[in-house]
Amino acid sequence: MQTEIHLDEIGYKLEIEVKYFRDYLMFNDKELDKRQSIYKKQFLEDLLEFPRKDIIEYLFKDDLTKFPSYFYHSSLIMVFTIFETTLKEVCEEVTKTLLLPVSVDELFG
Repeated sequence: MQTEIHLDEIGYKLEIEVKYFRDYLMFNDKELDKRQSIYKKQFLEDLLEFPRKDIIEYLFKDDLTKFPSYFYHSSLIMVFTIFETTLKEVCEEVTKTLLLPVSVDELFG
């Protein structure tokens, strides 16, 4: 006897999660572009105003490289969250369908 595991609903939820993730990436990209153009404008204004140009250059260069990484790091966390959630749902469906004595929630490590 062959048991069929139904993953259609999980696949549908994953499609929605991926769509939201794409929207999230596009939003972050637009906001990052806006933020960087504001930073660059502010940088040029500060260069004219402050005598220690080396300090201003250091601070802005540091911000222009660090700030994008915050967006990208959050995107990686989101990918892993989507993957983990989907994998857990697949495991739960397999456990339920095959009537396994141990569920994914009972496994540690």
